[in-house]
Amino acid sequence: METNGQRAIHVPPGEGEMRWVLGELVTFKIGGEDAEGTFALAEDVVPPQGGPPPHRIPHADETFYVLEGELEFVVGERTLSATGGSVVYCPRGVLHGFRNVGTTPSRMVVIITPGGWRSSSTR
Repeated sequence: METNGQRAIHVPPGEGEMRWVLGELVTFKIGGEDAEGTFALAEDVVPPQGGPPPHRIPHADETFYVLEGELEFVVGERTLSATGGSVVYCPRGVLHGFRNVGTTPSRMVVIITPGGWRSSSTR
């Protein structure tokens, strides 16, 4: 049942807004406007040795749920090893980055809170 303007969202496999971002294939499954600004969700495929340089996001927290592969995260002063099943949380404003240290592509879900990124995927 949909109430107060809320609606269910379904994004089938292989759908979503796909973009190449710094050499990574990012598929935006739920954009910020889809969830009334509460969050955004993307799937990120990172090639071996790929990943963004350290950066800060002042307006949003990021949670990374690693599905496959071997990633090394730098979050603030910490260096963390993350494999399938690992979760890494990075609060807004904290310097962070990651790199695929494995020999195969890594895949993870990224949740951005609050959601500010757009998605034009079909519902």
